[in-house]
Amino acid sequence: ASSTAPAPPQLAASVSFAALSPALDPTTLAALHAHDFTTATPVQEATIPRLLRHQDVAVQACTGSGKTLAFLVPLFELLRRREDALRSHEVGALVIEPTRELAVQVHTVASRLVGAGAGAGLRLALMVGGTDVKAELADLREHGGHVVVGTPGRVDDVMERLPSLLWRGLELLVLDEADRLLDMGFEATLNTILARLPKQRRTGLFSATQTSEVVQLVRAGLRNPVRVDVQVRAVAPAPNGASGAAAAAASGAAPERPRGGKQSTPSSLSNFVMLCDESQRLPQLVAFIAREIAAKRKLMIYFLTCASVDYYAAVLPLLAELKGAPLRPLHGKMVHKARAKAYEWFSAQRHGGALLCTDVAARGLDFPDVDWIVQFDAPQDPNAFVHRVGRTARMGRQGQALLLLRPSEETYIHFLNVRSVPLQPMAAAEGLPELRAP
Repeated sequence: ASSTAPAPPQLAASVSFAALSPALDPTTLAALHAHDFTTATPVQEATIPRLLRHQDVAVQACTGSGKTLAFLVPLFELLRRREDALRSHEVGALVIEPTRELAVQVHTVASRLVGAGAGAGLRLALMVGGTDVKAELADLREHGGHVVVGTPGRVDDVMERLPSLLWRGLELLVLDEADRLLDMGFEATLNTILARLPKQRRTGLFSATQTSEVVQLVRAGLRNPVRVDVQVRAVAPAPNGASGAAAAAASGAAPERPRGGKQSTPSSLSNFVMLCDESQRLPQLVAFIAREIAAKRKLMIYFLTCASVDYYAAVLPLLAELKGAPLRPLHGKMVHKARAKAYEWFSAQRHGGALLCTDVAARGLDFPDVDWIVQFDAPQDPNAFVHRVGRTARMGRQGQALLLLRPSEETYIHFLNVRSVPLQPMAAAEGLPELRAP
């Protein structure tokens, strides 16, 4: 039986990492401060102490709430507090991510903390597909790894092929983006991995949504877990809170408020919806992109399919309004090197640009300073809506999102309201010429 530990009201205020109990080691605090992490978010304050008290946790919190530090901080603390230091081929912690991009991102954050003094003496290992597995195995065979971050398939493969890597001393298992892990069909692989791990361990399961499959995984992989559910309270949006085009185009009508006073998206996110006829969808998109890039803003634009991304990535730069505009595609059928280059390019943009993408970029990826999420195609899975818009308004920063709908799709607005997603109407720009060929 699991107990529920909702974030208490005072978690809305900033709490210093130094004030957490049990107290964090000074070297961990110094590493956090070196990267400007001084105050804990609600999910971090609710989760870190429980893992340090040797409780399993099942955490549900909106995307962008700081879940990565919520498991990396206790990870380093638990390994530091071991009575016996880990030998070179003993694994003390395992973090499983659904995609290569997410695994690389978490590994990068962990490496920076280690470089700043957290987890001194610990060796990190990255296990993801798309790399030279023979070279990876040779490196692990020679040097081992104390903290493993990887994707399910590669972790399972390494466990099978490298018996010299010892898992019996594992202190912490983290299943990040657990709903995505199950959506991608990794349930059997996860069960195989869990069967190889010691029962006496801490387990943290992190997810932005709780599905029935996630609940089953909690029952199978966690012992008497505490459920941490950090909710966002719905607030009335400020009409002048939108930037640029949104402020000019918002109709001023009140948004449909989510039921129950709670919402599934961050309170610092302004969600807009635009209804326009099919012939105006592309002109509205082009005008919006041109206007926001001219204002040096960063946009992520979502389409349903990889083919759509490729098409618009080829066509949009040919239009006079977007000639020479900084646009790049990112989708799951691109080779790993091309995906990595697109990720690095968009992360480095400082003066505006647009990433045209599918839902491969909807989960967990932390691009800095994204101003707008634009959904040209509404997602088929409503959970994907929350994850898409979660690429902006992260860690309390302000952000905007725009959903383009046809008049026949207006019921989608009410459907999102039922899912606790508030939307404000945005008026379509008038007098835009059609872009269809005659």
